[in-house]
Amino acid sequence: MMFDLLTDWQLWVVLGFALLIVEMFTPGFVLACFALACVPPAVMTYFGDFELRTQLVAFGIATLLIFFFMRPAVLRFLSNRKESRTSNAEALVGRKGIVVKTISANSTRGGYVKVDGKTWWAFGPEGIEIGEGAAIVIEKVRGASLEVRLDESDSSGDA
Repeated sequence: MMFDLLTDWQLWVVLGFALLIVEMFTPGFVLACFALACVPPAVMTYFGDFELRTQLVAFGIATLLIFFFMRPAVLRFLSNRKESRTSNAEALVGRKGIVVKTISANSTRGGYVKVDGKTWWAFGPEGIEIGEGAAIVIEKVRGASLEVRLDESDSSGDA
């Protein structure tokens, strides 16, 4: 027995739960592998009296098996579940809007466009002025400003 308060199997269970709790705050499914590896020595010591060396060997073998067989499968499963969804400003690319303040032909000066009811600072292609009321399409997001082009498919904007 490792300690007088808990039996060996209880210590393995407590260690497994502690590792699972810490895993919630760390990425990579590493500590969860160690937590799962606590199960074989816990089961062994519940049904029989094994010395510490035997328990550690069971823990080591279980750890290796879990790391090499289970962890890659779990990581593959978790990475396939991630959706490639754009968020925030990146979701604006391809959206249409309308110019509310003329976009200057000078690339260092811009203008304002309205997209989905919100006004953005925008820049057009070099050397092309886009007048008020023109329909635009967002090409790229640069920080808090947009790179836009004239929308030839529609003469009215979706502001």
